[in-house]
Amino acid sequence: MSQFLGFILGVSGASLVASNRPYSRYGFPLFMAANFAMIVYAAQAHATWLLAQQVAFTATSYWGLVRNGFLPWHKAKAKQTTIHPGSRT
Repeated sequence: MSQFLGFILGVSGASLVASNRPYSRYGFPLFMAANFAMIVYAAQAHATWLLAQQVAFTATSYWGLVRNGFLPWHKAKAKQTTIHPGSRT
């Protein structure tokens, strides 16, 4: 079941990110959920390299969550340091 859930969440997240729309950022929470589901599957299946890959993907998903402002501390910091296109500083 966790393998199927990981598949559905991963493909859904990839579709959102690939759509390159304002809502594309919501693909990263789906990636994170898919990573956790696949970690469960890999651990149950004793698939060492799949587990290692999913741990690495979890790190990149976390980075995506941070970069897209899903963590409150990052939003505050981003407001201070982000330069928006067309703005003059």
